[in-house]
Amino acid sequence: RRYPVQRGLEGRLRLRDLPGTVSTRGGVPILRECLQKVGCDWVVDSTAHEDDCGICQGDGTRCDKIEGLYGKQSLSPGYREVVVIPAGARNIRIEEKDHTDNYISIGSAYAKKFYLNGKRHITLPGEYTVAGAQALYERDSQLERIRIPGPIREPIVVYVIFRGKVHNPGVEYKYSIWKRETTQQVKYTWIMSDWSQCSATCGGGVQDRKPLCQESTVGAVPSVVDGTSTIVDELMCEISEQPDKLVRTCNDDPCPTHWWVGPWQSCPITCANENERPMKRRSVMCVDGQEMALPDRFCDRSAKPVEYTPCRALSLCVEDK
Repeated sequence: RRYPVQRGLEGRLRLRDLPGTVSTRGGVPILRECLQKVGCDWVVDSTAHEDDCGICQGDGTRCDKIEGLYGKQSLSPGYREVVVIPAGARNIRIEEKDHTDNYISIGSAYAKKFYLNGKRHITLPGEYTVAGAQALYERDSQLERIRIPGPIREPIVVYVIFRGKVHNPGVEYKYSIWKRETTQQVKYTWIMSDWSQCSATCGGGVQDRKPLCQESTVGAVPSVVDGTSTIVDELMCEISEQPDKLVRTCNDDPCPTHWWVGPWQSCPITCANENERPMKRRSVMCVDGQEMALPDRFCDRSAKPVEYTPCRALSLCVEDK
């Protein structure tokens, strides 16, 4: 026999409606038997389950399954983009093919933020929210796996964080995405991202805008995924039309500088002849706010402290006879 599922305020099954329960003093239910599993049709003991498209008892034909393997290497440390996973994707699985000291990172395609392993912060294994969906991040003996049942509400960017010349054994990714309705006209165009953060706060830095592939619908029929436009993998756009990355300088104002003055050195001699004016010296250098030495042209030359001064109270030299 099947029992319809009833849910309380917290979305939990009401145990008194299931077989095998009794009530003791205080009305606390005790189970005599294990609870039966609940299918996606919300019927106890049902074998119904969702397909890869998230449809209960579906056949998986209404979505596409996307998968790939990132196997590029890097000779320097830093973030390397693996793939952009679009909004609406579900059943997302990202995992390393073998143990490695590198890390997998996930960030937003719209904002300058990271969900996992970003901005020099390594995330502990556990459950997290990624683009509005629950995600399970596992790391066991330097082997990482990320599972996101989805669907995610906005596109995410998957990165590999290379730690020096550490070998990349490969990062595999898989996800499902709804197919477009046949009545829709979908176009893919190149757009430019926002300017990145300047590489320096003063003294001149660089920032860039990189090309992104945007998927959008034409006409009145809304997008199945999010009703607007979506950032997708660059392979969906015409590679021959891909614009070049833009680079510009930023924060060109000179960094605050000042003169650093060292202590006076000892006089180089212990006595002096008449009309002789021996000098002693101290170090005077132009430095920035981090006390790093700079060429003198970066400081105000008119305000430069003196480097030499006459030695004082020296006795006259006496010749030996």
